[in-house]
Amino acid sequence: MVTLILCKSTLEDIICASYSCAARTFYILKVKSMKGSSTDEQTSHTRSQASWAHAWLIAGILLIAVNLRAALSSVGPLVGEIRVLDSHMAMPRRIKSVASVTMNDATPSRVTTLPLIAFGAVSTLTPLFTRRFGIGGTLLGAMALLVLGIALRSFDSVSALYLGTFLLGVAIAFGNVLLPSIAKRNFNSHSGWITSLYSSAMGVGAALAAGVSFPLAHDFQLGWRGALAVWAIPAAIAFVVWLPQVPRLKRSEHSRSLKQSLKDLGASGLAWQVALFMGLQSLTFYVVLAWLPAILMSRGYTTSYSGWMLSLSQATGILGSLIVPVLAGRSIDQRGIVLALVLAEVVGLAGLLLPQF
Repeated sequence: MVTLILCKSTLEDIICASYSCAARTFYILKVKSMKGSSTDEQTSHTRSQASWAHAWLIAGILLIAVNLRAALSSVGPLVGEIRVLDSHMAMPRRIKSVASVTMNDATPSRVTTLPLIAFGAVSTLTPLFTRRFGIGGTLLGAMALLVLGIALRSFDSVSALYLGTFLLGVAIAFGNVLLPSIAKRNFNSHSGWITSLYSSAMGVGAALAAGVSFPLAHDFQLGWRGALAVWAIPAAIAFVVWLPQVPRLKRSEHSRSLKQSLKDLGASGLAWQVALFMGLQSLTFYVVLAWLPAILMSRGYTTSYSGWMLSLSQATGILGSLIVPVLAGRSIDQRGIVLALVLAEVVGLAGLLLPQF
């Protein structure tokens, strides 16, 4: 009897211990399952946030790109319309007339030249601003400066016209330098595709501004000042969209000073060759951008037609902007691509110089 009681007691202890162990094991597995589920949810949430952040960054890049050409291409179709109300009201009528004609003839040339001067003056100084404000902050300031420059350019003042034109040139110079840097740094494995996207966006902005500037000035009765001022709106939108990127974009560590970097570049023969090539192709591009409508108008075409021809020339570049960077990114040697593009440009310029053929 005692033996049976002991066996029964031992059996009950074993059952209780087994039940307790099973319950503990079930609890541990449940906690681990909950932790694993929580970790998966956190990972999914983090990935979703990263995807939205990348999408927002790409949207900001494209909006900035649209604004890097619109403020410039909108001038060409209105070159014949731009007139400055000078401040010679107190002069005798004869002197005032001569001064006005001189100012009016020179104004379009100055308006198209000042942004290019700003490009040359500011581009090499951009690293000074990025070291202080970061790429995100510098681009944000550039968009604010672009809005200010476009607005000033539309004031009824000679000084405001020139100052605003120079300021928008400074803003565009920052964008020209920094957008390729962001594409390379933040999208290293897809830099060719991102470059294609923002290059195409620049073409879209240029084509749109060139095409609608004259209708805005006349059909909508905004005048040339109002037609130019309209392009402050997309610049302001780009500023708002880019604002969240300032704290997100990390600043790069610089191991060399700006002086040392410029010294190293100056000693590189390849750097000088690339600089010369880029300078010449930029010269050709901006000359066509500024003066193609004037050339066509001098041959008897209407202002509206000339503006749309400039728009067409910019629109055709969109396809090239989508294809060429991707091809260049996949090619070890890009010289063949460059040669083909140069030949195409020579043929196009020859057609402008020799219209009879």
